[in-house]
Amino acid sequence: MSKSQRTDDENSTSSSGLFHGVQNDPDGTPPIIPSAAPSVPSSAQPPSYPPILSSVRLMTLALVLLAFVAFTWLGRTLADVLAPALFAMFLCYMTVPLVNAFSKIKVPRVLGYIFALLIFAGLGFGVGAMISGSVGQFQENFPAYEKNLKNVITALQDFAHTIRILPPEEKLTVNGVMDALPAGGIQGVISGGASYMFGSTSFILITLFFMIFMVAEGERFDRRVNAAYDKTAAERILSVTRQFNDSIQRYLVIKTAVSALTGVIAYIIFASFKLDFAGVLAVFVFLSNFVPFVGSIVSTVFAVLVALLQFPTWKTALFILIGITITQQVLGNWLEPRVQGRGLNVSPLLILLSLVYFSWMWGIVGMIVCMPVAAGVRILLDEFERTRPLAKMMSDI
Repeated sequence: MSKSQRTDDENSTSSSGLFHGVQNDPDGTPPIIPSAAPSVPSSAQPPSYPPILSSVRLMTLALVLLAFVAFTWLGRTLADVLAPALFAMFLCYMTVPLVNAFSKIKVPRVLGYIFALLIFAGLGFGVGAMISGSVGQFQENFPAYEKNLKNVITALQDFAHTIRILPPEEKLTVNGVMDALPAGGIQGVISGGASYMFGSTSFILITLFFMIFMVAEGERFDRRVNAAYDKTAAERILSVTRQFNDSIQRYLVIKTAVSALTGVIAYIIFASFKLDFAGVLAVFVFLSNFVPFVGSIVSTVFAVLVALLQFPTWKTALFILIGITITQQVLGNWLEPRVQGRGLNVSPLLILLSLVYFSWMWGIVGMIVCMPVAAGVRILLDEFERTRPLAKMMSDI
């Protein structure tokens, strides 16, 4: 081959191909060669995102938030019905251990439930009657209490001047304190609060009505689940239900026992100082123990206020404050955690938020049931893989 021919072939090859060594098609059309993709290091991996940002988890979170909004709307709208229903469920968990105790002494379960319902109804109406009578006694004794109230206000005024939260030229008076209270003054506050808590006969009747049907349905729940689902699904549903029931029931039984012991000791302390309304205040100590965080504080404040109104000096009120505080600290913060163990395994922050939320939605009933409801939600969320991370966030770990 001549030198000129070799030169023509090389020019043809370099002009028609993108790379040397690439030949044209037989018809002379240059071949189409795809552009080279940028090289990617073998060690490079696609970006990874935290599991919580995955689409499935975001959808689950959105559904949970939607359910929360719907529950809030229904809870506020149907509060007159849902509050007694939830309180009836709360009492049902306390009824079962009582029925089981009756069964051990050969009492039929039907009669055991009837006895338990009669006991709760009698306690409800008895406490209501006790508080109603105490309100009348308080109104009769209020003129005598007003004298000691002046001494209390003077002591508060001196203390406020000492720590400089009240200017020296300003004075606290009985009329000024009374004007700062809602309509009716102290008597109105006491009677209104007692009427709200215990004066609603319809609330007690609705609660008992719900309890009767819940108890009847609870006895047949296992049979219905086994009839409605296959064996595997039924076993899982019953397992979750038993775990839920056992946790709530254990918590309520221990809480009731500790609260009852606290109330009895409180009554002994009140009676030893001949404090007015010792029985009512002891019942209030018992009931307030079911309210987390603030319940024991409120009951102690009420007892101290009554002592300040009844006795001319503050020493008796101080002794009562010390006695009740020691009792609640020993039983509530030392004995109960050791008997309860991990208890309902709910984060303290979640308990506080539940207390605020349910008290806003259902008042005093919401304060009492907030702890079991929060624990129930955590247990249910823990049974499903997609919502298990939420349950872990709610737990006390």
